[in-house]
Amino acid sequence: AEYEQVPASINPSVIQNIEEGIVKIKCGAIIFATGSYERPAGHIAMSGNRVSGIITAGSAQKFLNIHGYLVGKRVVIVGSGDIGLIMARRLTLEGAKVLAVIEIMPYSNGLNRNITQCLNDFNIPLYLSTTVKEVIGRNRVEKVIVSKVDENKQLIPGTEMEFNCDTLLLSIGLLPQVSLLKEAGAEIYKGRTVIDENLQSSIPGFFVCGNSLHIHDIVDLVSKEGTTAGMNAVRYLRGELKKDKTINIVNGKNIGYILPNHINKIDQEVTVKFRVSKPMRNASIVIKASNKEIKRTKTIVLLPSVMQEVTFANESINEEIIVEVEE
Repeated sequence: AEYEQVPASINPSVIQNIEEGIVKIKCGAIIFATGSYERPAGHIAMSGNRVSGIITAGSAQKFLNIHGYLVGKRVVIVGSGDIGLIMARRLTLEGAKVLAVIEIMPYSNGLNRNITQCLNDFNIPLYLSTTVKEVIGRNRVEKVIVSKVDENKQLIPGTEMEFNCDTLLLSIGLLPQVSLLKEAGAEIYKGRTVIDENLQSSIPGFFVCGNSLHIHDIVDLVSKEGTTAGMNAVRYLRGELKKDKTINIVNGKNIGYILPNHINKIDQEVTVKFRVSKPMRNASIVIKASNKEIKRTKTIVLLPSVMQEVTFANESINEEIIVEVEE
């Protein structure tokens, strides 16, 4: 089967579905909303036996929510992001004993309300600057040994703790699914698609949104971004996305990552989103261009777990824009 849509600048694209099998589609724009995937156990330096009972949070959610299976009775959770925190509460409510949540960073990556509602309300301890040193077991997890780490994330001898458990649940983060875009030739930087202010990748007509672009804090923002991508795809088909001059936006100090990576219009306001690389208090968000400060915003608290936004006018900017946070 072959469908046509005019104008057909991306020609053809191949899709597959259950009803029609492999289908070639001629289209003028493509929106990538492929989501994300979990970091597996191989992403952390975890020694010991590879036995039954080591499971990712997403798999645990599937077993529990869809199949009705409790993945374990005594659980240690690695990772204090929102998913790990919520799973601590969920497993407790289903009858499991969550012995601890451990986090390698010196701060939690989850929202404060989830720390309160999912851990504190159920007396579940959170150990920061802590990681798994060893997993012990024959057929299934029998014991997990954890250890404190220093500022270089190296194990500190003499700080080990042992937990007798049957399950090690890994909630160690999500990664944007960019494989299709990478195969198509789109520019990828540090695991994320390089985009402009219209959510358009380096390939004209390829738009990216949701967790396939970056990991969002809440699903409401994913939905909002998907709507924006759809509207911009229509504008692209109508020839309304004009380029004046490409201006790069780069990370300054204390910035983990930033979006968009460049802008094309120089006669409109620009909103940039970013995450800080560490928790900060009483800091200033600073926008610079041409070695000149163009905006400074005071903040009370900045957390890596919360996406920040700042808007500025760019009608007089013609050189690289730097976004940084000053303590």
